Amino acid sequence: MSATLYDLVRVLTPTTGIVTTISLGAALPGFRTFASASIPDGTTVSIAISDTGGSPAQSLVGRGIYSASANTITITTILASTNAGAMIPLSGSAQIAISPVTLDFLSPYNYRQVTAVGDVTVGASDLVILLNKIVPAPTNIILPAAASRQGGFPVTVKDYSGNAQANNIRFVLAAGETIDGFSQSTADANGASKITTNNGKKILYPLLSGGWYL
Repeated sequence: MSATLYDLVRVLTPTTGIVTTISLGAALPGFRTFASASIPDGTTVSIAISDTGGSPAQSLVGRGIYSASANTITITTILASTNAGAMIPLSGSAQIAISPVTLDFLSPYNYRQVTAVGDVTVGASDLVILLNKIVPAPTNIILPAAASRQGGFPVTVKDYSGNAQANNIRFVLAAGETIDGFSQSTADANGASKITTNNGKKILYPLLSGGWYL
């Protein structure tokens, strides 16, 4: 999921507490509101939140969806925060700015080719994994918790060496998560968690609520 950047947008928010839908207030001096920047309704933007009104001060970067009609932003992805990676408590005087994050500079054409033996753990910057093992063997793809997936980007895994029929590729879920609503055991049985055709691939999309869909 990509995000759009807009210049000179920084506003206050009167919202308090730990919530993901945040009301947008007046612009800081010398800056613009989301509305005056002509941001379309439903746009996903990269944001930074800073709040020095609480104790301790807190900050967060992530992505959210702007609602023009409600004048709110709903946080969909938290990339980093001073509250152990979770949503920060808002004091009623926090600032929200549209700001680029590291994820905005990742190329959608990034890929990692794996030739070594053993299972493969999906990293934060992995977008495409090409399995091209020198010694063919069944391989587990260890997925992160879906809600932690940076930017909501999907992960694509392809049998690049063309031997998945004899050496299945299996996605291993984080505890309690699902693929297309299926538990690990059910997905293993019905094939949702596996690549079993030569040169086959699967694209898994993360759900903010947890789990993945194909």
